[in-house]
Amino acid sequence: MNVRSLSSLLAIAPLTLSLGAVGCSQEADDVGDDEEAIVGAEDLKTLEKELSLTRDVKDKKGNYARSNATIKTGACYTKTRGGKDGASYEILRYTNATAVLKKQGSGLSSGEARPVLCMDLDLDIGGTNVPQYVGRAQLDTIVRFHLGRIGQISDRADGKTSTVAFERGSYIVALEQSPGADSLDNPSWRSRALLGITTSGSKKVIDPTLVSLAYRYAWNSAVGRDQFDAASDPVGKFLSVEVDAQKNEHLHFERVDVHRVVTGEGGSSGVDTITITPKSVGNLKNPDQTIASCERALDEDGDPTEKFDCTGLGTPNPISTKTSEAKIDPNAATSKIVVAKSVRGIKLNMTKEQVIAILGPADKAQSWYNEITFVTDLHYGLTEVQIDGNGLVFDVSTTSPKVRTAKGLGVGTAATEVEAAFPNGDCDKAGFKLTGIYGSSCWTHGYAGIEGPGGADDRQWSAFDLFHGKVTGYRLFTRED
Repeated sequence: MNVRSLSSLLAIAPLTLSLGAVGCSQEADDVGDDEEAIVGAEDLKTLEKELSLTRDVKDKKGNYARSNATIKTGACYTKTRGGKDGASYEILRYTNATAVLKKQGSGLSSGEARPVLCMDLDLDIGGTNVPQYVGRAQLDTIVRFHLGRIGQISDRADGKTSTVAFERGSYIVALEQSPGADSLDNPSWRSRALLGITTSGSKKVIDPTLVSLAYRYAWNSAVGRDQFDAASDPVGKFLSVEVDAQKNEHLHFERVDVHRVVTGEGGSSGVDTITITPKSVGNLKNPDQTIASCERALDEDGDPTEKFDCTGLGTPNPISTKTSEAKIDPNAATSKIVVAKSVRGIKLNMTKEQVIAILGPADKAQSWYNEITFVTDLHYGLTEVQIDGNGLVFDVSTTSPKVRTAKGLGVGTAATEVEAAFPNGDCDKAGFKLTGIYGSSCWTHGYAGIEGPGGADDRQWSAFDLFHGKVTGYRLFTRED
């Protein structure tokens, strides 16, 4: 079995780190540490035990076992404490990891029982300890499913998937990179589609969509209360999984059950429904007694034709797009896609003020955490602009039929036309069903080694999303490192 380095699967691109000259001489403590006993949604001590973490303390000479230089190479640290808004974050030092939290009283999710947002966890890659990013959702799953420490990654015999091994279970992930961000429609592990989870107590492969639903409900509930301790966690630890006679899957947790029911199989269109119910309800004996529910339509092949529409998860109400779409002038610059450069005049790294100056006030704005950074979503009809914690645009996408390239490429265009327009791109016309609604993508820049406009080091990616051989949208975004 081929065992590969974790850097190839835990990051979009393998990390290039210089760990030379990392010694134990005393150094200025410009990284910091927080000795306070802070808890996350799973409680800090539980997380430490699950991942075998030991707090790093100064020796008699005033040195930590894990140096500041090592800490600064981690992706979690550089995106938070090491970023523009670094003063609002704090770290907990371990001998083999760094955990990042918001400073108490520094805004959203910064109460006394605030969560660990992400970690840089040292893993042995080629005989060298290299910090690897572990996000909030992964931390939650590791603790909630009692998976233990992360081990090796091995390619599976099918040549299409890999196994991320833990002490007491595993993640099954696709080798192909996933074009969409982690979501209910596209559960992922470090930008690869997450296909399932196994635990030592169950031989069944657990549905990743149900895992994602449980996490999102717990997270949104905690955000609403600003309380992230285990005692107030509404889901609890994983207990068991069962599949009924109709092949519907049910996950049992300490405090709720999570279900997936698919109807309309066998050549007819159907509905994919995922729900969270109280323990007293059982396996959907009374489906009206739901805590949260998400639904999406399926076509005759069982593929989704839309994203999950959810209630009870604390998600924002649907946004009315009709007024904004009606105002779009197809001949104006603000209705154009300039591939790998802009969407409706909006470019990557623009400020919020620049966006509003071009498109005006947003139909709706909402702010949230995408695990490690404060994100602001600006919605303009069927166009969405995402702004990071540093106040800069990092993602702009559109599904509007009115927003097109100068040559008319846009929603409804055949994939073959996009491929002809970008012969050096990478189109998966056959479809990649594991990526949910998007089906597949025509990457014009960034993916599969295709250089961006700025060359090999260009961090912006560009893709037309496809479904059944037709364009469903366009996205321009800054890749993670």
